[in-house]
Amino acid sequence: MDPDPQRRFPQKKKRPKGHASLLHAADVFRIITERVSVNGPTRVSLRGRALSGPDAVKAVCDAVLELGRQGSWIGNNQTRISPTTTLNLASGNICPAGLEHLVNLLLDKRCQLKELNLVDNPKLGVHLRDVQDTPPAHTVTHADDDTVVDGNGCEILARAIRSNSCTLTQLNLGGCGITCKGAGALANALEDAVGDAGDNDRLNTHRRTTVGSPNLEHLNLRSNDVGYAGVCELATACAKHSVVREVSLGNNAMVTDTARRELHDVLSRNRKRALLTELGAACEESGEKSISLRRRRLSDADAATIAGAIRPGGCADCLVSLDVSENDFTSVGIDTLAHAVRGVTGNMSLASVSVVGNPGAHFDGKKCGSDSQTASDRNASNFKNDSCDTKKSKVNFTTAAQKLLGVVAANFLLHSGTGEALKSIADRGLGCAGAREVAGVVSATTAFARDDRSWAFVVTAIGTQHNEIGYEGCAAIANAFAMLPNLVEWACYANPIGANGASSIARSISAPGAFLKLKSLDIGGSNIGDSGCCAISFAIVGHAALQELHLDHNDIGNTGGSALVRSMERTADSNRGAPTRNAGLRRVWLHGNPRVPDVLIGRVHELANRTATKDDLEAQTRGGTCGGTSGFELQSELESVVTKNSVDAFVYERAERHARFCFDGNKQSRDLHRSVDTSSFFADRVAANAICTYVYRLPDHVETTRGNAVVAAIVAHSTGRGGDCDAPGAGDYLRTIALGVGTKFMPNAVAIAASAGTANRYEHVVHDSHAEVLARRALLRYLNREMRELVLEHTTHVSNSNNQGCPTAAPDLVISSMGKQSETETETFRETQTETFRVLTLAGDGSGFRLKPGTSLHLYVSTAPCGAASATKETFTFAEGAVDLRSNDSSNDTVRNLAPKGVTFGVSSVSRDTAPMRHDGVTHGHKTNTQNRQPRDVSEYDLDDVSYTESFADVDERHERGVYACGGSRNAKAMTKGAMPVQSRETAPAPGCVPLKNLASAFGTPGLTLSCSDKISRWQVLGAQGAALSVLIQNPIAFSSLVVGRKFDGDSLRRGTCCRTAGFPHAVFKLSKPKHLSVLKTNVKVGAIGGDTNDDAASTDSGAGFTMNSNSRPFQKTTTGKNRAGFIADQSRAGAGDSDESLTWCHGETVCTRHDGRTGMSVGGGGPTPVVARAWQFADFQKTLGALRGKREVLDLRVDDKLFSVKNARDAKALAVTYAAGKHAMLKARVPPTSAIVGWRGSS
Repeated sequence: MDPDPQRRFPQKKKRPKGHASLLHAADVFRIITERVSVNGPTRVSLRGRALSGPDAVKAVCDAVLELGRQGSWIGNNQTRISPTTTLNLASGNICPAGLEHLVNLLLDKRCQLKELNLVDNPKLGVHLRDVQDTPPAHTVTHADDDTVVDGNGCEILARAIRSNSCTLTQLNLGGCGITCKGAGALANALEDAVGDAGDNDRLNTHRRTTVGSPNLEHLNLRSNDVGYAGVCELATACAKHSVVREVSLGNNAMVTDTARRELHDVLSRNRKRALLTELGAACEESGEKSISLRRRRLSDADAATIAGAIRPGGCADCLVSLDVSENDFTSVGIDTLAHAVRGVTGNMSLASVSVVGNPGAHFDGKKCGSDSQTASDRNASNFKNDSCDTKKSKVNFTTAAQKLLGVVAANFLLHSGTGEALKSIADRGLGCAGAREVAGVVSATTAFARDDRSWAFVVTAIGTQHNEIGYEGCAAIANAFAMLPNLVEWACYANPIGANGASSIARSISAPGAFLKLKSLDIGGSNIGDSGCCAISFAIVGHAALQELHLDHNDIGNTGGSALVRSMERTADSNRGAPTRNAGLRRVWLHGNPRVPDVLIGRVHELANRTATKDDLEAQTRGGTCGGTSGFELQSELESVVTKNSVDAFVYERAERHARFCFDGNKQSRDLHRSVDTSSFFADRVAANAICTYVYRLPDHVETTRGNAVVAAIVAHSTGRGGDCDAPGAGDYLRTIALGVGTKFMPNAVAIAASAGTANRYEHVVHDSHAEVLARRALLRYLNREMRELVLEHTTHVSNSNNQGCPTAAPDLVISSMGKQSETETETFRETQTETFRVLTLAGDGSGFRLKPGTSLHLYVSTAPCGAASATKETFTFAEGAVDLRSNDSSNDTVRNLAPKGVTFGVSSVSRDTAPMRHDGVTHGHKTNTQNRQPRDVSEYDLDDVSYTESFADVDERHERGVYACGGSRNAKAMTKGAMPVQSRETAPAPGCVPLKNLASAFGTPGLTLSCSDKISRWQVLGAQGAALSVLIQNPIAFSSLVVGRKFDGDSLRRGTCCRTAGFPHAVFKLSKPKHLSVLKTNVKVGAIGGDTNDDAASTDSGAGFTMNSNSRPFQKTTTGKNRAGFIADQSRAGAGDSDESLTWCHGETVCTRHDGRTGMSVGGGGPTPVVARAWQFADFQKTLGALRGKREVLDLRVDDKLFSVKNARDAKALAVTYAAGKHAMLKARVPPTSAIVGWRGSS
C-alpha cells in the first residue's frame, strides 16, 4: 500500500461523461461529417466517444484535414488550411500510439487547431493498466502488485509543443495522470526552440518565435498528480516562454501554496506583458485605435496595467475606444481607470468605454443589472448594452462607474472632432456623478479659453439625453453649459431632473451673460411638473435667442400651461415698439401633457406661430423668397449615368439571387413542382430590390436603427422588348426609383398650430412622414427631374437636327438594348453603361409626358399600410345582400356564377382537409369542411398569387367578381392617423388609426391626416403624380402591385386599397377607370440586416433576413454622421416625439435626405425647409415649368399661360381641371348606394 498519508483518503475520480460504444476507424468520418453539418467545421467534438485504437485516432486526424476543402489557401502551393480550430477528444480512450498521430496533426501546416481537449485520457500518464477503465494511479488505492504504467504522453506531446509552428493556444490535459515527470517534459518543451518561423506563414509577426508553441496561452493540468518540483519547472519555463499566462493546477494534492505563488507571480508578469503588447498593437497608426477586452477575467491588477498604458506616454495613450465589460473589476479598479483619464495629465483621446458586467460597476455587485435596488441607487441608468439581453435592460451603475463614464464623455466632447451637428453624449449612463465630471471639464475649458479656436467657442449643440441625470447633476451641467458663448442647442430630455432640475436650468438661463445664443432647449420626458414649467416660463421672458422649447411628456397641468402662456404674452409685449428685436418662441412641444387644457395649447401655438410668421415676413423683406432657394434644403448631388448604371447592376444582381433563394426556401413540400414563373416570385424580386437598395443607400440607418424599420419603395419594372408579360428573368429588369423610411406624423395639436400661422408657413413643414408617403414624395422629385432632363434632351435633339454633321436621333427614341436576352442576369446592364434609365417619355402630341411603354410601377411596403389595410377581418361586415365568398362551400352557385369565364379564384382561408390545390389556388372536387377552417399560406394560395402572365391582366375583373362582389367592401371606411380618445369605449378600427365620419372631411382640415391605406386608394383613382403634375402627366400614374412583408392579409389589403373604389363613376366624367393592383406577399424581410457579411455567406442566408457587404459598395459616398435619432433608448419617449428620423431618397441621388418626422422640420429643430415639404415640392415644380416655358411641342395647353405664372401650389392645383373633376367624382358624385365607394366615403 502507498505509505503516503495523503493517499489514505484518495481523491474521488471524476466520472467520465457519456462513454458510448467504441468508435471504430471506419465510422469516424461519417460521425464527424454528420456533426459538422449541424455545428459547423470549426469545432469537432467526440467527447465521450471511446476510440477503438490508434487507427481510429488517425482517422480523426485525417477527417480534420479533409475538412480543409472548406478552408482558405495557404501559401502558393495550392494547399487548403483546415477550418477546424477546436478538437475535443475528452474521455476518448487515447493511447500513446494514438497520441503520435495527434502530434503529427499538430505539426501539419494544414492544421490550425487552437484548442485541443484531452481531458480524462489516463493512458497518457501514470495509470493502472489491469484495472477497469485504466484509472490514474493516484486516484485509487492499489496494491503493490498492481501494474502501474506511465504512458509518457507529455514526452510525446513535447515534440509538438517544442516546435514554433504549433498553433495551439489552449491545451487541456486534466485528469490524465500527469506527474512531476510529465510536467517537467512540458516545461522543457516550452523552453526549447525547434524549426524556422519562416516555414509557417500563418504565424503572427508580433509573437515570439524563439520558443516552442509561441501562441500557447492556457495550460490545464487539473486533477493530476503534479508536485512542487513539477510546478517549479513550469514556473521557470513560463518565465522564459513569456506567452503562457494561465496554468490550472486545481485538485493537485501535492502542490503547495508556496509553489502556487511562485507560478502565479510568473504568470502575472506574462499577463501584464501580453496585455501591454495587445494594447500597443491596437494603437498602431494603421489600427482603429480600439480594443475589446470583454470576458477576459481581468482583475484590478489588470486595470492598473491598462491605466498605465493609456496615460500620456504609455503604449496606448492614443486609444479611442475601450471595452472591458464582463470582467472582475471592483470599484477600485474602475477608479484606477478614471484617474488615468481625468485631468490635464490624463488621457485625452479615450472617447468610449464600457464597464458593464463588472462587479464594481453595479450596485448589486453582480455581472448584470438586477431588479433589486439599494437605498443608494439614485442614479440607475436605462442603458442598452451588449452583455445582457437584446432588449433594453436596467443597469445600476455605481458612483465609480459613473465617474469613469463622465470623464470619458468629457473627452468625447472636447477631443472627438467637430463634424457632428449635435455633440451627443447620450445614453451613456452618466448619472449625477458623471454629469458633475462633464461639468467640471467644460467649466475649466471655458474659463481658460483664449480665442475663437478654443473648443468652448466652437461647440454649438450638446446632447445629454437618456443619462438618468438627477437634480444635482442637472444643476452642475446647466451652470457649465451656460458659459459656452456659442451654444445654440441643448438636448437634455428623458432625464429624471424633476422640478428642482428645471429650476436649476431656469436660474442658469436668468443669470447675466448665460445662454446668450441658446435657440433650442429640450427637457421633454423629465417629469418637471407644474413647478418646473413655471420656473422655466418665468426665466425665458424676453430671452433674445430662445426659439424652440420642448416640454412634452412632463406631467404639466393647467398651472404650468397658464404660466407658459403668460410668459409668451409678456415676451410679445416686449417686442412692441422695438422693430429690430424679435424675441419669442417659434416652436413649443406640449403634447403628452393631457392635463393642459386644449384652450391653453391652442393659445401657446397661436403665439408661437405669430412670432414665426413675423420671422417669415422679415426674411422676405430682406430678399429671401419662399419660391427661391433661400431657406430651402439643398437637393442631393446627382450621380453620373455610369455610376447609376453600375450601382443598379450591383443591386440588381444581389437582389435577384436573394429573391430566388427566399422563394425556393419557402416552398411547401407539397408544392415543390411550382416554377419560379409566379407572382409570388415576382413579389420576392420587388422586395429584394427595394431592401437591397435600402441597405446600400442608407447603411448608417441600417446599423443604428432599433426594432423593425418601416421601409417603403417604388420599384420600376421594365419589360424591354419582350412585351408586358415577360417571364421573370427573361429580359425584364427592376430598379428602385424612390425610397422612404419613417413611422411618424405630426401630432394633431402641432399641425393645428402650424396652420394657425400663414398658409405659407404651413406648407414648409412635413405633416405625414410615414414611409409610403415619403416614397411617393420622392417619386414626385424623381418625376420632376426626369421631365426636365427629357426637355433638355429634346431641345438638344432639335438643335442638333438644324446643324449638319450632328446626330439627329432623339435620345428618347433609341431602342434600348436592355430588352435583349443575356447569358447572365446583369450582362445587359453592363452593355448599357452610358444609357439613361427613364420611366417617362414624351407624349408626342404636345400633351406633356406619359409613362414609358413596357414600364410599370410597384409599391413595396415592409409592413401592411396603416388604416383599413391593417384592420382585422372582424372590423368589416358585409353589406346587406352581399355574398361572402370567403365561405368554403364550393357548392355555392353564386360563387360559380360570379367567376368570369376562364378565370378561377382562390380564397385566403379554407380547410386543411380540402382537395389538392393547383398553383393558382383552385380547389377541385368535394365540399370542404367549414367547421375547422384554418388560414392557409397566403403566399401560396392568395387570390392574387397566380401565374406571372396573369398577375397584371384583368386584375379588376378578378377582384370585383371574386371575394368582393356585391358591395363586399362597403364598410372599409376612411381613417385618420392618431389615437382613439381616452373616454371612447370603442376600439380602434386599425392600429394607430381613428375612423372618419366621412372621407371629404379630411381634405383641407389641419390635424387630420389620412391613413396610408386611404392615400393609396386615392392614388389609384386620381394618380400618384398629384394635382399639380397631372397637368404635365395627364394619364394617372397608378401602381400595378402592392408587395407587403409583415402583417399580410390579402383580403384586408385589397379591401383597404383598391377594391373599395368600386363604383367610381369614371365613365360619367370621362375619366380613367381606377386601377386595381395585385396584392402580393413576400418572404424577403428587412430584419437581420448586417454590413459585414460577404457575398458568399449572403447567398446562404435564410429568408428571414437580408445581408450585404458594406465594404463592396461601389461609388458609395459617406452619408451624414450620427444624429439625435441614433440615441433614442426609451420606447415610450421615442413613440411620443423624440427626434425620429425620416429618410427619403430617389434614383440618381448620391445621399438620402433626412428630417424630423414629429416636427416636420429638419433634424434638431429649425433649419431649412425639408425636400419633402409641400413648399419645396412646389419650388421643384416651378423649375420644371421654367424648363417647359416656350416648349409648345412638348406641352401645348392651348390656353393662356397662367400655369407658368402661378405663385403657390393652390393656384397650380386650381388649373388641374381633370384632377379636380376626378376628386369631385370620388367624394361627391352620385353613385349606386350598394357601391363599395359609398362605404369608403362614409356618411355625409
